Amino acid sequence: MTIAFLTLDEYEADPQRYNQALDRNDELKKLADAHVGGMVFKCSGIDSECLLLATDSRYKAPTAAHVAEVYDYLVKELGADIADIEALTGYKAGEPVTYPTWRLMLSMAGLSIDLMHISKEIRRKILR
Repeated sequence: MTIAFLTLDEYEADPQRYNQALDRNDELKKLADAHVGGMVFKCSGIDSECLLLATDSRYKAPTAAHVAEVYDYLVKELGADIADIEALTGYKAGEPVTYPTWRLMLSMAGLSIDLMHISKEIRRKILR
């Protein structure tokens, strides 16, 4: 597997690859929009600020009630096995949760979209 970052200029130089990338981008956008819609519905009892990345200035750490709601959702709604949750996350019900564990629990529940975290400088290059 090779991970490569191509600039817009490089994509535009190869029309076939550029069109494939645009098609894939449209597909991913539709999937992301559908997922976000589901997240809003599923998270009606969770403050949206605790769903953000910690690097977002609006982020607020989840309360014990938020963690319990996601944990219960995993077990009761998705049928996750408690032993599997503990093995995958290291989290046991009722304990304090670390940020990485919280993000993993959100991901397991389908309540997060974790995208490439990049610096402002790289973001400017991508979005130019």
